[in-house]
Amino acid sequence: MYPIPPGETIRETFGYYAMDEKEVAREIGFDEYRFEEILDGLAPIDYDLAMKLGRVTGLNPQFIMNLEYNYRDEMRKLTERLERGES
Repeated sequence: MYPIPPGETIRETFGYYAMDEKEVAREIGFDEYRFEEILDGLAPIDYDLAMKLGRVTGLNPQFIMNLEYNYRDEMRKLTERLERGES
């Protein structure tokens, strides 16, 4: 199983509000490149960012943090399996 970054779920909400990534990035005060890293799971989401995303997307900030935690935990497990030579 491949871990899905929280940004995939967050991206799905953009369509409901007829917004694109650039607009959301601007609303939360991020440049589009940094925001893209966050959505792709390359940079973590902290609670402050979850609060901002919640205001813009309507998602519950705790839900966003749960997505983040689960993604990081699955990535950690995957890394450990790969280091042990498992697939």
